[in-house]
Amino acid sequence: MIEKIAILTDSGSDVPKEIVKKLGIFVLPLQVNYKAQSFSDGVDIDAQTIYEGLKTEVPTTSLPTGKVVSETLAKIEKQGYTHILAVVLSSGLSGTHNMIRLMADQSK
Repeated sequence: MIEKIAILTDSGSDVPKEIVKKLGIFVLPLQVNYKAQSFSDGVDIDAQTIYEGLKTEVPTTSLPTGKVVSETLAKIEKQGYTHILAVVLSSGLSGTHNMIRLMADQSK
């Protein structure tokens, strides 16, 4: 059997879009949370907007949504990957690692 390894990271890694596209890296967007609204990092909010908004409010962040993780894992599997190399924020800083691990175990 031929093994195919997917590279998975979160938006906290800040991998340039050109490299993501060139290498086919899968990126899970962290959530950027303001009092009034949450955004998906790199999807519907960018770093420049966050920096500009720091003058009025400092957002918090949280792990990617379960739906996005599930859809990304399904996409990885559908594309024929047999393994995943996940490089995400430290488990001491984020629950992303644990969420990916648990959801990947469930999809086996």
